[in-house]
Amino acid sequence: NKVEDEVRENFEKSEKEIFVREKIKTLSSEIGIVDAKESEVKEFTRLVDEAKVDKRVKDSLYVEIKSFAAVSSNSPEYGSLRAHLEFVTSLPWNKKSKAIQDIKEVDEHLNELHYGLDKAKTIIEEFMTLKKENKNLHSPVLCLIGPPGTGKTTFARELAGSCNREFVKVSVGGLSDSSELIGHRRTYIGAGPGKIMEGIRKCGVNNPIILIDEVDKMAKDYRGDPASVLLEVLDQNQNREFVDNYVQEPFDLSNVLFILTANDESKIPKALYDRLEVIEVSSYTLIDKIEIAKNYTIPRFGKEYGFDHKKVKFTDDAIAKLITSYTREAGVRELERKMASIIRKLLIKGLDKTVTIKDTDIEKYLGLGKFAEFKSSYSSSGVVNVPACTSLGGCLLNIEVSFTGEKEYLFATGSLGKVMQESASVAIGYLKSAPKEIKLDRKRLYESMHIHVLDGATPKEGPSAGMGIAVAIVSEILGTKVPQEYAFTGEITLKGRILKVGGIKEKLISAYNAGIRRVFIPDENESDLYLLPKKVLKNMEIVCVNSFTEVYMDVFK
Repeated sequence: NKVEDEVRENFEKSEKEIFVREKIKTLSSEIGIVDAKESEVKEFTRLVDEAKVDKRVKDSLYVEIKSFAAVSSNSPEYGSLRAHLEFVTSLPWNKKSKAIQDIKEVDEHLNELHYGLDKAKTIIEEFMTLKKENKNLHSPVLCLIGPPGTGKTTFARELAGSCNREFVKVSVGGLSDSSELIGHRRTYIGAGPGKIMEGIRKCGVNNPIILIDEVDKMAKDYRGDPASVLLEVLDQNQNREFVDNYVQEPFDLSNVLFILTANDESKIPKALYDRLEVIEVSSYTLIDKIEIAKNYTIPRFGKEYGFDHKKVKFTDDAIAKLITSYTREAGVRELERKMASIIRKLLIKGLDKTVTIKDTDIEKYLGLGKFAEFKSSYSSSGVVNVPACTSLGGCLLNIEVSFTGEKEYLFATGSLGKVMQESASVAIGYLKSAPKEIKLDRKRLYESMHIHVLDGATPKEGPSAGMGIAVAIVSEILGTKVPQEYAFTGEITLKGRILKVGGIKEKLISAYNAGIRRVFIPDENESDLYLLPKKVLKNMEIVCVNSFTEVYMDVFK
């Protein structure tokens, strides 16, 4: 009947196709033509045979190869299976780079290439020492936190070069899709591995240094939470069997040295922060920047531009002018750009002999400076200096106070946040009920008062200006000018206590760079002073106080 005829016809057609295909395969073999798919299957099988991985992983890959061999070249699955096998078989399952073990050699190389970050260098040295005794020792997970341009990323890259290890950079700033880190499942069209596994495949070894950049700028939305993925990647008890969604087999990440960078410590999730060896990278002082420019930046430009760096010399005054009049930064990026601009102009003219750039030559090459040299300068009462700390580094602010009328009212201007406005109210409240030692006309405190913080376009927040606001109010009432080289930071209470504040290192460095030589800080912050550079401690007097009475007796008596 009709149905039987159709079945017989289809069966005969299939038999004919099989017969012809086998005939073609036999003829191709006789004349030396190898089927492309068959050769790929043999190559994948050879790579799996040679791979030094667990038997369970090998068995899984053999099953994958059988599936690939059985799929027609015209099938949609053919491409995805081939891409997956290519990626998995190219992973460095057990391949390591031979890292340099000589601690002295690594230390000398790092100091030659990178200025500062002594704590990070010490931790690396300690780890290398212990690694010699225990080959299974876990690598530390370092997190460098500091302002932009202070050398966090370049340190990681130079550390890799010093240790003879491969370097992989993974940028996670603005990342909100967790699949970018852990890979996509193969059920999706266009699925691929995550950035971690992709970086390891490209570098070809399983013990690289992986830099995860800008971890404080990760986002979280409906596509997942990248910070939660990093918990598994960085946890030393879990990353021995890290499973990428695309690879679908456990991969050992315990040999990887992870280095993270961030600008704002408060924006790193607490669960992630708990797994990190945090190293604070401070802003550079004026002296630091001059040292970096002379001993690191100019020699580097000599290599990049192909000239003898000894033929170009900048005087200390010239570099200082570049820093104070042409840049406003915690790091040295803008300083390097300005110096590069001058050097390029010199090279275009021809560098036949040694050229010395003086401070009087700067305007000839760069024009007028963008910034006035910042020095604390004021000539009236009711003005004080207050150091502040931002994610971009430290800065110095001026607080001004004036009385504007009889009716009691507080005007607070300068883009002040709620907490900072409350600090002003607390300072006034304390002075109204201050002890007898603080002698001032308290009736003035019931007049209309205007408090302004300069640089009004920049938002300001936090309680650390409380002490400075109180000093400015007393200065205005007494008509006594506060010395220009003084600065104040500390939270004040209604009872006049001075409480601990954060960011003390950045604040004092910024004050030092601005010419401040005497700073009042909370007594509780004395334990943070060890973080400061020795040059700052040597050239700046730091007064630790417990109460506002101590400040008053020192400044106004």
